[in-house]
Amino acid sequence: MDGYVTDHIEILQDHSALFQALAFFEEDVERRCKMHKRRVDMLEPICNDLNSQYYLLIRRQLMFELAETYNEMMDLKLTLANRQADSQSLDSHTIKKFNHLCSASAKYFQMFLDSLCSPEGKYPEHLEEEVLRPALVARFRVARLHGKLISSSPPVQLDNLNKSLENYKYVVQYCDAHPEAAAAAETELELSREMVGPPPSENQSAESEDGC
Repeated sequence: MDGYVTDHIEILQDHSALFQALAFFEEDVERRCKMHKRRVDMLEPICNDLNSQYYLLIRRQLMFELAETYNEMMDLKLTLANRQADSQSLDSHTIKKFNHLCSASAKYFQMFLDSLCSPEGKYPEHLEEEVLRPALVARFRVARLHGKLISSSPPVQLDNLNKSLENYKYVVQYCDAHPEAAAAAETELELSREMVGPPPSENQSAESEDGC
């Protein structure tokens, strides 16, 4: 039975890769979004049905692909929203759809990160080489996604920004504690440093220099 399940999933992943390739060459943004939606429709049911105890590695692959697919759809919706914003304000339906895609992407990235935890639910202090880059990228993407969620409620918006900053900080702090990890996610680390800002000591030093 295991062989049939694995073969079936590989076929679905091949189909997903085909739609991804087709979307790359599609100029119409709406059609590209629909192609990525087909990928979600293929992969999401099997991902949620798989038993992590027996298919952990495959499930991680699916979680990450779903997270990136929702993220791509979110970016496409953002492109459409920006076009709409040039001529009119965003309507509630557009905002709701955008937030749904943001949240879905963040959910699957977080599921991937949670799958790295020990049976006791503890996140690893040291990331193994095979999951190092995916884990750092997932943290960076979760930070970015929380920062993009749209809310009219100041407390909710503040909570989203705090979650965003927390994940940016993780990328920076992990790479500072494990310098060899920096090469695995150079772009994400650089952008995370920009979002977090310099350490307090550097800020204080800059302020004292300005005071002179």
